[in-house]
Amino acid sequence: LGTVLSAGLLLGNVTCSGAGTNCLPSDANDILSKGEKIAAGTTIPAIKNTVTKDNPTLSIDGLGISLTFASITTDGNLDVTVKDPNDIVADTGAEHADDGSGALTMTIQSDDVTTLSSVFDFDLTGSAANSGTMEITLPYDQADAFSAGYGEDELTIIHYTGGEWITENDCTTDTSADTITCTVTSLSPFVIGGVHKSGSNV
Repeated sequence: LGTVLSAGLLLGNVTCSGAGTNCLPSDANDILSKGEKIAAGTTIPAIKNTVTKDNPTLSIDGLGISLTFASITTDGNLDVTVKDPNDIVADTGAEHADDGSGALTMTIQSDDVTTLSSVFDFDLTGSAANSGTMEITLPYDQADAFSAGYGEDELTIIHYTGGEWITENDCTTDTSADTITCTVTSLSPFVIGGVHKSGSNV
């Protein structure tokens, strides 16, 4: 439980029968793949990482996420937690979407936003410290975005900071890799959201 494999994050325990065997669960619901939304009521332990002055980059390939610091001033640990949507609702005022998809909804500056990925919380722990900006990359599922009614130009990373959800604006979307990369100034929960701008006819 909580182990990151190349195919994604294990949501349950898996027993391998021997060396060289496939340890992936038989049920697709037992693994969280890149860009997938975690189901409400699912609690996963934090993924522990180390960041240092010499290696200020974190990459979790099985989830398709990465974070690069401009500068690590004190070596230490970085926890990455895939958040239970129920906790996000309780802690931030977001709401569960009505369609049963596991998505969350919130309003940001009069724009209605729907989440299209899991919420990832990044937290420097212990004595770890950084300075300057950070570059964060999160994946999305293109088919999921399209089925929810969003074009790739309507996707962005949103961020819970200062007691509210905000839209990150210094971002680049890679439509080949299905990722969004943003330059940010603080750490806390991040998620990819779809935004139909106010007044849009979509």
